[in-house]
Amino acid sequence: EFHHAGEVTLSLRLLDDISSGSGHINFDDFRFYDTEPDVPQRRRLTPDVVKNAGLKPEDAVKAMTLPPGTKATLFAGEPDVHQPIGFAIDDRGRLWVAEAYTYPTRAPEGKGKDDILIFEDTDGDGKFDKRTVFTTGLNLVSGIQVGFGGVYVGAAPYLLFIPDKNHDDKPDGPPEVLLDGWAYQDTH
Repeated sequence: EFHHAGEVTLSLRLLDDISSGSGHINFDDFRFYDTEPDVPQRRRLTPDVVKNAGLKPEDAVKAMTLPPGTKATLFAGEPDVHQPIGFAIDDRGRLWVAEAYTYPTRAPEGKGKDDILIFEDTDGDGKFDKRTVFTTGLNLVSGIQVGFGGVYVGAAPYLLFIPDKNHDDKPDGPPEVLLDGWAYQDTH
């Protein structure tokens, strides 16, 4: 509800009958009328139809259309990883995945739920057989890069560095804030 100089009251009610993802609404160029304008009825939008949506990871790989001479295999999928938002491959060929449970709203300090996982194929069969939780409890993670003795993590408003100088896949200490100031009001 908005009030302007005590003269006008404007109430907006937004309804989302389709819970198929996130959306974005802009409120630009408002026009006010004394009576309801005669405008054509707007058509109701329907969710996008996505071919193969909702398949199990094993079935999704089988349903892929690939260029001739290429092959896809499943390395990791649900339930071993959820809500991945970023990944990196380290110098040992391991897959590091940032899981974004906090997105799209930053949690109160100390209440983050985001994780960083490491997936490793120790027997060379093309599928992970070792899953390690590197760290948990991060907040609003959106990117990850591994190197120089640790892990760099984008987690607005911060760029963090989580040291692991001995490469034992355990943080050497809490995340260090390298940079601060990225806005997170519009997190996507």
